[in-house]
Amino acid sequence: MKKFVLLSDGKNFSHKAFQFISNLYEKEPFLLTGAFFHSINDGLVISNTFAPGGPYVVYTKTEQDAYNKGIQEFTALCIANNIEHRVHRESDEWNLDDMIKETRFADMVIVSGELFFADIEPEQPNRYLREVLKYAECPVLVIPEEVQCIKRIAIAYNGKKESMFALKMFCDVFPGLTHLPTDIFYWVKKTDDDIPDFDYLQEFASRHFSNLNFRELFFDPSEYLATWTNKQKDTLFISGSYNRSKISNWFKKSFADDILKKHAAPVFIAHAV
Repeated sequence: MKKFVLLSDGKNFSHKAFQFISNLYEKEPFLLTGAFFHSINDGLVISNTFAPGGPYVVYTKTEQDAYNKGIQEFTALCIANNIEHRVHRESDEWNLDDMIKETRFADMVIVSGELFFADIEPEQPNRYLREVLKYAECPVLVIPEEVQCIKRIAIAYNGKKESMFALKMFCDVFPGLTHLPTDIFYWVKKTDDDIPDFDYLQEFASRHFSNLNFRELFFDPSEYLATWTNKQKDTLFISGSYNRSKISNWFKKSFADDILKKHAAPVFIAHAV
């Protein structure tokens, strides 16, 4: 049994992301940990500057109630769906070290691509989501709010170790989805470009995916990848590292500023730690 972590701030708990998780759980049970951070609304907190050791934040009842409501909803949904679960109440403020520790002890982290800390920075990907994608020590699954049932898998491949690492991690995390129609895409600039190490890729991927296709796409991914991805609403998209590989250089603007701003398909992101 695996362990998945749902990262959330209490006020912006995503019911759509949870429904997606519940559907995954029906295929293969796992331990689900809800890791909840406070999403600070400066107008609803009190700074206590007279505390021993320096100032700290005191949450008003309104703020604390909103935080607790998300945890209560998560717990109730887990019970209703018979999902084994845990709750981790994180630091009073966003703490990168706490987030990293959660990912270190997880097979995968799940986060809403639209609601995560949205009341502080509504335009995604905001600073908090970027930090999750950059520093997570396990794969990250970013879920849109209008997620559909997954019917296909799309894998971005560029011949580099990052894209193969993401492919391997997906097979480890989601062996129950490898029967779905799967497309491995390689973006080319010229019609005579070949898929790098195709024979090796085919040897490996065909051992894991039972309905596999290899496709070359003749368009500039830095300009059109987000638009193309957003048309594949029933597809789970797999990519290499965020802001670390050649693939991520394609995504530096298009992926971060387009796909995660208005993405319609779940995105599975993994990078070697």
